[in-house]
Amino acid sequence: DSSHLTYCTISECNAALTAVYCNNSNLAINHCTIENNEATFYGAIFLDYSNSRINHCTIKDNGSAIYGSGINMVNSTPEISYCNIIGNGHVNSSGGGIYCAVSTAYISNCNIIGNVAYRGAGIFVTTGGSLIISNSSISNNTAYQGAGIAFLDGSSGTITNCILNADSTTNDNTAKGAGILISSSASDFTISNSTISNCFTNCAVSPGGSGIHIDDADSVLITGSTFDNNFCTWQEGAIYSANCANLVIDHCNFVKNKCTLFAGGITLNGSTNLSLTNSIFRNQQDSHILFGNYSSASVSYCDFYGASLVPFNLPPPGLGTLVQSNANGDSCDVFYNTYMDPLFVDFASGDYHLTENSPCIDAGDPASPY
Repeated sequence: DSSHLTYCTISECNAALTAVYCNNSNLAINHCTIENNEATFYGAIFLDYSNSRINHCTIKDNGSAIYGSGINMVNSTPEISYCNIIGNGHVNSSGGGIYCAVSTAYISNCNIIGNVAYRGAGIFVTTGGSLIISNSSISNNTAYQGAGIAFLDGSSGTITNCILNADSTTNDNTAKGAGILISSSASDFTISNSTISNCFTNCAVSPGGSGIHIDDADSVLITGSTFDNNFCTWQEGAIYSANCANLVIDHCNFVKNKCTLFAGGITLNGSTNLSLTNSIFRNQQDSHILFGNYSSASVSYCDFYGASLVPFNLPPPGLGTLVQSNANGDSCDVFYNTYMDPLFVDFASGDYHLTENSPCIDAGDPASPY
């Protein structure tokens, strides 16, 4: 850990393994540019049993690696901050920008932009890897699966104060999860205070999920986040869940999400236990939620408005039927859900704060903070 690369440029390397190989070395890499390198296996930087600090670097246009064309880590715990990871990868790789296996990656204040891969163009986490990422932008990445972030095979993740924008999956029968793909049994995930917007899943016949696609997870907690203008060319809009023991969504906004059929907002199509509270849904294409197949579904203290067809497809009994009034005196269903314009400050321009006259104010679960 006394070794440093500082203000260096490493470029035009062509290697079987990698351009920068750290084996049992906590090399510090600061203010460097690592670009236009080609490696057969492990990308521009390979961390093997190495807890490096990579700060204020630009890692761009590295390609050909099978695993992580930008940064690849195995059995390591690096800290990556204030880096630009741009334009790495190729269509057959796993992890265009970052590949994380049997490691814990701490990433903050980074821009992960325009990377390409088969899975996980921005970040690919697998084989028990763990991603803790905050205050970062993951945008314009392209893959067949999990263009922004892909979690597979026992991996887990915490995403805080991040923006995933305009990530896309290309046209393929297996395309899914333009923003985030989760296919990792017995694993926990937390997504908080983040925005997933303008993500595009171009799938032919398979379930898409343009914002988040959940194939398998033990627990997914999504709080304080916004899903805005995500689009899937098949049946599933912003969130698709096939198998999730505990899918908890609280204090989120779902706005202008689209799909070709059924539900622009959330689709349940498998063994999922959903708890949805204190959230606002406005102007989804078709319906806000499709209850196709699920283990249990609790939807309470939410506001639904402006679906192009109906609020729900195949809803549980009582959901959507106005039978009582809430604490504000507004009509609601038996679960205290309302169906009124939330009165955003500027809906057309994307300012989804509430105006002082919004019926959503103090209409949430009384057990939660006002």
